[in-house]
Amino acid sequence: MLTGSAHDIGFDALTQGSGRLDVFDAVKSQVFIEPTNLSFDLFANGSGTVSRKSILRVTNSTASSQTYQTGTAGSLPAGSQLSIDESSVTLAPGASVDLVVTLTVDTATTPDSPSDSGAYTAAVTVIGTSSVARVPVLFLKTSTIDFSFSSTPLLVQLFNRDTKRTIAFSPTGTRFHGPMPAGTYDVVTVFGDGAMQVVARDQMVITGSTVVAISENEATHTVAIAPRDENGGLHHQSVCQD
Repeated sequence: MLTGSAHDIGFDALTQGSGRLDVFDAVKSQVFIEPTNLSFDLFANGSGTVSRKSILRVTNSTASSQTYQTGTAGSLPAGSQLSIDESSVTLAPGASVDLVVTLTVDTATTPDSPSDSGAYTAAVTVIGTSSVARVPVLFLKTSTIDFSFSSTPLLVQLFNRDTKRTIAFSPTGTRFHGPMPAGTYDVVTVFGDGAMQVVARDQMVITGSTVVAISENEATHTVAIAPRDENGGLHHQSVCQD
C-alpha cells in the first residue's frame, strides 16, 4: 500500500521509484495492488511489432463494495501503447481481480529512449472513491551491445563522445550482452592475468545490435610504470601492455 499510494514527483520510474511515500494516504487506501511495479524488459530494434502482457492483482482492502476505475498515466513515445483489459471493476470486500496489462511496441517507429538507461516509463492507475493507486511501468528501447572477450576482463570502460558520459562495468565472464545508447564510443578493456593488458578502441560506433570481439592479444606494446616518491625513491614497478 505504501508504494501504490505514493505521489508522482515528476521524474521517471528509475529515478523516483514509485514516488514520494505518504503514510497517511497508505493507511486510508482502498485498494491493495501487486506487484508494485511492471517491467516489460527490452524491445530490441528490428524485431517488428511486439506485444507483451503482465498481470496486476487488485484487491479491495475495505469493508464495503468498491468500484475502481483503471487507466494509464504518463506519455509514451510514438509507436508504443499501454492498455488494460478492464476500464472499471467492482469488488466485494476482500475480493480480488486480475487485470491484464498489455504493452505493444512497434520497434520500427518507436525511437530509442534518449535517457542513458534506455528506458521509457509510464504508470497504471487504479482510482477508488477517495484514493488513487499508481503502479510504475518501465520498458527499454535502445541499441544493444554484444561483447565477446578472449578472457574475462577486469574492467570495460566506454566513453560516449556524443554525450561525454562514461559507462564502466566489470564482466563476470567472457560474454556481455546488454542495452547501450547509440553513439560513438572510445572503449578501453583491461585484462589482468599476470601482466596487465589494456586494449583501446577509438570511435566505435554502436547502433542497432552491435557485436564486438576483443582479445588481450591486441595489446602489443609494453609499457613500464615506475612511480617514485618525492625523494626519488622507486616504488613498486608495474608492467602493462597496450
